[in-house]
Order: sequence, then structure tokens, then C-alpha cells
Amino acid sequence: MANIFTKENLTTNQYIVALSNAKTIEFWRKNPVIACRDLIGITLLDFQSALLTEMWIAKDIAICTSRNAGKTSLAAIFILLTALLYPEQEIFLVSKAGSQSKLLFMNMEKIALAKISSYGQLPDTFSLEVSRANDSITGFSHSPGGFEVTLLNGSTIKSLNGIPDNVRGYRASLLCLDEAGFITDELFAAVEPFTTTDKTFQTSTDVNFDIRTIPRNKQNTRLYISSASATDTHFYKVYKNLALRMFAGDSRYFAASIPVDIPLAPTLKGVKYPPLLNYAQVEADMASNPTKALREYYCKFDNDGGNSQICKSHTIAKNSTFLLPRLVPTKGRRYLLGYDSAHIADNSIFGVLETYEEEGMGLCGDLINMINFKALGEIGNRQMLYQDQMSAVREYIVRYNGEDNAEYENIHKLAIDAGTGGGGLIYGHVLMFDWKDSRGITHRGVIDKSNTSDSIQRDYPNAYNIINLVEPTKWKNTIIERTIELLDLGVIRFPKEYNGSGTVDIEDDSEDGITRKTLSKEEILALTNIDLLKEELKMIHRFVNGERVTYGLRKDVKHKMHDDRFYVLCLLGNELYELREKNRMKQNKSKKEKDRTILGLFN
Repeated sequence: MANIFTKENLTTNQYIVALSNAKTIEFWRKNPVIACRDLIGITLLDFQSALLTEMWIAKDIAICTSRNAGKTSLAAIFILLTALLYPEQEIFLVSKAGSQSKLLFMNMEKIALAKISSYGQLPDTFSLEVSRANDSITGFSHSPGGFEVTLLNGSTIKSLNGIPDNVRGYRASLLCLDEAGFITDELFAAVEPFTTTDKTFQTSTDVNFDIRTIPRNKQNTRLYISSASATDTHFYKVYKNLALRMFAGDSRYFAASIPVDIPLAPTLKGVKYPPLLNYAQVEADMASNPTKALREYYCKFDNDGGNSQICKSHTIAKNSTFLLPRLVPTKGRRYLLGYDSAHIADNSIFGVLETYEEEGMGLCGDLINMINFKALGEIGNRQMLYQDQMSAVREYIVRYNGEDNAEYENIHKLAIDAGTGGGGLIYGHVLMFDWKDSRGITHRGVIDKSNTSDSIQRDYPNAYNIINLVEPTKWKNTIIERTIELLDLGVIRFPKEYNGSGTVDIEDDSEDGITRKTLSKEEILALTNIDLLKEELKMIHRFVNGERVTYGLRKDVKHKMHDDRFYVLCLLGNELYELREKNRMKQNKSKKEKDRTILGLFN
């Protein structure tokens, strides 16, 4: 607890110094931009100064920003100033995953310890105010349960994980929700009540106690900060509500949108300043994935597709986590492969789903790789024709089976779109032949015995039965509905959206708990294709005409984007559904046999 001094327990000189300090602190409390300069050593850009000034007086804040607009640094500065200038603040950092809130904490820590070179030489004001009671040299604790720091004035800052059941019951003076657009409704329900308790409420048995004499502390604050998500998310509803209240003239509520135009042309004290990001990168992202780029750079929230939209943005966000593409198999896991072919590699997609058992969920699948053979062809400056694609498919089968396993032991199924448009049925026939891989090792062919005549099977007795040729006109609705059911259950998971930086942050056992990994070109292609898949998935709708039900791209984008990646996801989802059904039937059979055994003991 912070110490309280009065005129009676101070000498005259001490009282004069204390009064002067109190006036200075009060000045900083009223002028956060100057406090940022004096205490933290950072001169803010003009738009950042305007944001901080409005944030400082509000109790509920929603900031929607472009990528690379400095939102994490602005949130860190807001947190540091709150902890420094007000005693006994309880500050919690929350995001969808614990690693994301840890990244915000580490950014704040680097500012406090003057470890960010772009800010130049920073003062050690905050560092000198940190308590070292946790035996840390710096006072910043990095325990697996959450990062934490305590100040001499009693203020604490702590990061929390993103599991709703693990974060209930806290009380906060400041709740910072980073990447709020992608936090689940369940987590919001668990953490938003943190700030409902009024800490100024006090009682006492002292007959002279008068609550009017208790110094007023800073009002409890909730800071929602994120790039744009979708109009069906909780963040959008908060953002819209706070904007309406702000426009009505209530200064307790503040909402702001910072599209890319602002950090591309920033000013400092009215003078033009170098941009915070590269416009060429913005243009490249707009060309490769315009829907995502409009969301991430121009703060355009995805519209809710209504009841006909088969998969909402919040479902995709809920199923997205800190996965990395896996280019080699994981020991103890098996794989589903999906392939939607095209004759001249016009979005010829190959996908990989890694399967594993999870307690309480059953068999689950992580989408760990997605390849567009057109993109691979572009890297080599030529199109991947049919023979090239066949070679690539075979190499991926061998890769994900693993070197130390028996032939196709780790491959559940290879599902192929058997439609005539892409020639999938022909590819299925070609794969029956034995073949040699790039190392000269001979492998057995693979076959779909359920779709191959007995006479052909006799001609290829060595072919292994792991292919499923899926006829789209017959099975399209079924595989889509099965996949949506699994997505709603949360058993199909994706990597979270790629930020285009060439690196990703992953949780590990290092001292900081997080390591920044540089991605290979193949990993970047995988993440890019999975992001495009998510955009396709959000654009698929259910159309009803009498008793006829069809699925397809929304009408306004039907001729502007593809659905190949979505269809490969459905091929994989269908196979996962079949495996889960087989497991369920085995469990039911085992239970019946166990029940019969128990009944037999009593007969």
C-alpha cells in the first residue's frame, strides 16, 4: 500500500517538497501528453497525442486502428502512466490468448526499461518506481501463469491467459483488452465485470470518519483496442455503442477509428513526419487479399451475412489460435489430405489437417498447411501442369507420412474432388501406379477401392486404399454441412491471421515465455492461403429455393473471388467427421459389451 503523509508527520521542508511534488503530479494527471514526455521520455505524434488526451478522461474506450499504427505502444504508454500517476491501481491485460497479452506486457516493459531503440535514450523514471520484492533484477516477473510488475505506490500490472474459467473473480482499476475484435464472447463475459466494483467505497468504525475527505482515485477504465473484425463481434457492438454515447456529448465514453491514411501521413507538432508503414506493402496486401486488407488497414468491419451465412466471423476467430504451419509431421499424430485439382493450376489447392485426440473434444484437426499449386508455379516462373501437380501431391503424401513409418501409416485419407472440371477422377486413376520419389525410393500407388471396379483393382493389387474420390454433385451439401457442424463444435482449428511481417510470436519455455520466429517462404505461403480460406468461408451462403438447398459464394462476390480453398476445407472436414463417427460407434459398441458383461455377472 502507498504511504500517506500529512502536514503533522512531516517537517516544514519535507512538507514544502511534498506539496510541490503533489502539485507536479496533479499537473501531470491533467496533462497526460506532457507526462508521457517528462516521465517516459516519448514525444507522441499529433494523432497519438489527440488519442491519449481523449482516452485519459474516458472510462470506456474503444480504439479501432490500422495495422502498424502503433496501437500496442499507445496502449503500453496509457498503462504505464496510469500505474505511475495513480496509487494502488490494479491493471490487467487480456487477449484471446495468453501469449498476446504477454506481448503487450513485454512492449510496456521494453519502454519502461528503455529497450526500444526507435525511441532513443529514455529515462529510468518507471524503472526506479518498480518494487524488486519478487527477486527479479528488473522487478518484472515472467511466470508461466502471467507476467507481472508491482510499483512502490502499490499499483500492479498483470497479463492474464485467455481461458475464461481461469480469469474469473478479479477486480481491476484498468482492464486492457488487446485485439478485442477477436476475443470470444465467453472471455468478454468473464473479464468485463472486473471494473464494476467502485474502489472509492469505504466504511469505518471511527466516529470522525467522513467519506467526503477520502481522496478520489482515477475512475475504473476499460480499454478495448484492436484492428477491425466483423459487425457480429462483441468488440463492434462496444465500439458502436461508445461512439453513439461520445457523439451525444458524454466525455466518459470515447471511440476512434485510425485508418491507414493517418499513420501514412503523420505529423509532429504540425510538421510532416516519416510514415509508420510502407504504402507499397499496403498496395500488395490489397491486391492479394482485399477483404482482409480493408479490415486491417482501413478499419472496415466485415458485414454480418445474416441467417444465410454459414460461418460467422466470430466462429472463425474462436477457432483460430497460435498455430504454426507444420511442414513435417508431428510424432504421434496422423494426417488427412485434401486436393481440389485444376488443369492449368488455376487455384489448384492442396490442404493438410493434422488430427489428434483431445480430452472432452474427441478427435480434432488443425489446418497446418494449405498450398496453391498456382502460387508454387509462379515462384518457379511457370505453371504447374498436371504431371507437376501429381509429383507434388505424391511428395506431400510421403512427407506427412514421415520417414520412420510404414507405407502410408500416418495418412488417414487423401480426399480428392472427383468433378470433371479439374480432372480429379483422372488424377485418382494416375495415383494407382507405383512411383519413385525425389530420392529414388519406390512407393506403392494409392487407390479408392469404393470407386474402382474389381477388374481395375486386380490390375493394381499393390495400390493402398487411402483415397476418397468425392463426387461434388452428389456429396457437396453433405460435406459442407458436416464441416460447418465441426467448426461450430470447435474441433477444426486454424492459425490466427498472419500480419505480413515475415515473423510470428510463439509461446515457449524461454525466460520471456515468447519467441519471435522468422517464417520460411513455404510457411508464409501456407498462412497466406489459410487467410484467403477464411475470407472464402465467410462469403459462403446457404440458398433455399423451395425444397432445394444449395451453397455458394454470396452473389455480389461470386465473380470476384474463388471458393477452391473452402472446398478443400470441406473435403478435410468430411473425412474428420467420418473418423469421429467411427470412433463414436466403437465407443458405443465397447459400452454395450461392457454392459452385457456386467449383466452376465448377475445371471
